[in-house]
Amino acid sequence: MIGAIRQRRQQSVRRICRVLGFRRQTYHHRWRGYRPEERDWELQDLLERTARRFVAWGFWMIFYFLRNQGYAFNHKRVYRVWTEAGLHLRLPPKRPRIRREYQELLPPDGINEGWAMDFLSDCVVGPTSKAYVSST
Repeated sequence: MIGAIRQRRQQSVRRICRVLGFRRQTYHHRWRGYRPEERDWELQDLLERTARRFVAWGFWMIFYFLRNQGYAFNHKRVYRVWTEAGLHLRLPPKRPRIRREYQELLPPDGINEGWAMDFLSDCVVGPTSKAYVSST
């Protein structure tokens, strides 16, 4: 962009950078061919291959794995490429909840047909283990 403006208007790099709000260092650095965004596809391919190989790993596990393999990427750049590629760890789908249909309790028709028990259990732990069970 700065190169095109410079050719059209015959202005200095210093003036064009000041008007556009760029640093001159950025202009000269990129002029020499440094384009990190063009190398992002290599990183994206590496991340996709690693994510396919280690399905259960998230971002940080893969990042440190690549670090141990000898790749020296900035974690912010790796995370930007990771999110642009949509490589978030997929969570397993939640199971559907069991829906129970509660029915009304029917009163007993005769004697001893329906009953209930309230159960209480106490346990003492110590040198003389004794268990006390009482029902009401």
